[in-house]
Amino acid sequence: MVSTVHYICGFAYVALNCTFMPLYMRILYIFLSTKSYRSLQCYQIMIQIGIVQCLIGICFGIGGVCSIIGQDVAEIGSYAMVVAAGSLRAEAGLSFILAFDRLRVVIKSTIPDFIPKILMAMAWGYGITHSVILLTPLAKISYIPETFTPKYDYGAPHTLLLQEISAVYNWVVSFVTFVMYVAIAVSVVWQHRSSGGSASFKQSWIIVQAAIRFLCDLFITLLFHLGPIIFTPMLWLNIFVGSGNIFNNAILPPVLYVVLHKTLCKEVFSRDGVARKTTVVPLSRNARPS
Repeated sequence: MVSTVHYICGFAYVALNCTFMPLYMRILYIFLSTKSYRSLQCYQIMIQIGIVQCLIGICFGIGGVCSIIGQDVAEIGSYAMVVAAGSLRAEAGLSFILAFDRLRVVIKSTIPDFIPKILMAMAWGYGITHSVILLTPLAKISYIPETFTPKYDYGAPHTLLLQEISAVYNWVVSFVTFVMYVAIAVSVVWQHRSSGGSASFKQSWIIVQAAIRFLCDLFITLLFHLGPIIFTPMLWLNIFVGSGNIFNNAILPPVLYVVLHKTLCKEVFSRDGVARKTTVVPLSRNARPS
């Protein structure tokens, strides 16, 4: 029998996605349909991150439906978690690449533009490989409607190994990404102090967004990997992890975009869909806004 908590939390998972996903998709549409955005490599990376984050939010929304029903019908919830698991790994890699791309621009590095493209292919490759392995007898992950979260099945021979590899990958990539943004902040402050100027809003937005996203990622990662060890397994812990993934991937990114990016905010809420004249400050050395 489905309890009241399951109805409330399951409905919340679905409602949050239905409320914020259209906003995020509209932002991605603006990025894709506006040449001055999509011609820049940094926005190309942001578009890919946005697609992956939307997938993660939708997958956990499907999990919410399974929790309302009280069962994983036809293992749809489990398949959704397989997609979510690979998407989370791809998102971590793409976020690292975005930080790398911005750092090389700020420090005026001579690293060629094709390097981030190779790294993007690698990030997608690892995420897809992770999901494919979970579809084989080698490893397995399932969605448990009663606990609102995915659970690795250690009955499969290599599930533990796959989880350990992904955990190390997430921790290392997240740490290096954060270090890169710290380096960006230091470089920006040093450059503007040397020139007698001050950091622009665009650069400040990059740093603030990165710091907020990193803290949220860190908090959710800690809860997922260390929560069951530190705390007695509780339903509230599982609810926090599930809702945290929705918040961090479907709610926080579009909210940061419209709050911190004034030009984009006007475009998002413009009746014409996209502002007639859009000026994008290039974050890539070779970019030429149209």
